[in-house]
Amino acid sequence: MPKKTSEEPRAFDFLSPLIWQMQSRGEPRPLDDPDPDLRSFFLSEIEEAWSHSIDPPACVHCHSLNTVLRYKGRPPGGTPYFTCNHCATGFSRRTGTPFEGFRRRDKLEQFVHLLSQQISVAEASRQLGITQIMTGRWLRIFSEWLQQRDPSGRLVAKIRLGQKPPLSQVACPKCGLPSHLSFYGLVTLKDGRTVKRQVRCHACGRHSRLAASEGLGD
Repeated sequence: MPKKTSEEPRAFDFLSPLIWQMQSRGEPRPLDDPDPDLRSFFLSEIEEAWSHSIDPPACVHCHSLNTVLRYKGRPPGGTPYFTCNHCATGFSRRTGTPFEGFRRRDKLEQFVHLLSQQISVAEASRQLGITQIMTGRWLRIFSEWLQQRDPSGRLVAKIRLGQKPPLSQVACPKCGLPSHLSFYGLVTLKDGRTVKRQVRCHACGRHSRLAASEGLGD
């Protein structure tokens, strides 16, 4: 069973526009500042995982300090590899971490930048130039790892990438029936600048606009 967090994830902001529709209209994309705590945590972990230091760390398998450098790694992207004299295994600083197997550090740093932004997995995949399956896998792996590293849930609660809008909990303002709403694009108001999400009720067939983060308007 997943561990309970002591901090609830940030609520979905219904007023945050859909990125791909903003782009199709030629409108500037609203940028979210990445959460500094979440970003600094991941970037420091990435820096450690890709460190070029040749000082042997403790063995990631048996935690013995009886370790030696096997080879430095080929520059510029190569990283040192070590051997444990106690359990006779080899390892790098990425062994046993979610970073193991990652070759593109630049892609990973871009991904970290997107973690605190309320965008879809599809939009993140487009920006990263990778498949949605891969982006979803990264999101799952790093969310689970972050929960293990910080059981309080403070950091994992800051992840907004892939966050789903809880429309199933909202009743239609026209007919009052719950669980029948779905998103129906964006609508630009008369001022020509304000953009709001629009929803359609499959029960009564009428449309409503999202007027506030916590509810619907006419």
